[in-house]
Amino acid sequence: MRNTKNRLKIITILAFLVAVLSIGVGYSSYNTTIEVSGKAIAVETMGDLKIDNINNPTTTIDTILYKEQPVIEDNKIVFSITSFSPGNSVSFNFDLTNNGIIPIKISDIRIEGIDEYKDNFEYSITNINIGDIINRETNLLNNVFTMTYKEAVRDEYNNPLNLNLDNVTLVIEYEQNRE
Repeated sequence: MRNTKNRLKIITILAFLVAVLSIGVGYSSYNTTIEVSGKAIAVETMGDLKIDNINNPTTTIDTILYKEQPVIEDNKIVFSITSFSPGNSVSFNFDLTNNGIIPIKISDIRIEGIDEYKDNFEYSITNINIGDIINRETNLLNNVFTMTYKEAVRDEYNNPLNLNLDNVTLVIEYEQNRE
């Protein structure tokens, strides 16, 4: 029994010492001041190209319809077309704005979603080309996108097909102007 009491006293004393040491270490780390010295340099590397104000979606004939009107998704324009017939085209207007603090350069303009028919279509955009530089806080208004079904896709009997195109995407990529 005496052995148990001694053991209990030793454990209690050790627990008390561990608690006191923990409190001391915690208090000293809480009161420690860390000083950092050096320089911070702000670099203007922010470019922000924004597509906005899609308007005036048109088709060359009334039988071609926008199944989904052009909408902006993640700085891309997505649309769907039904009954697209050979020799005809669709178009819409949009604005392009550099809201950034540096000039940007257009690095790529492409259409996605027509992969198997890419040779059958051609497209153009007024006011912008690959390599163009858009200065900071500049608006390019009323850019006209036009996509033309130039060469007919044909069925097994060599008849031209009207196409239904879903999720066609106009992608305009940019990069910081390094010049």
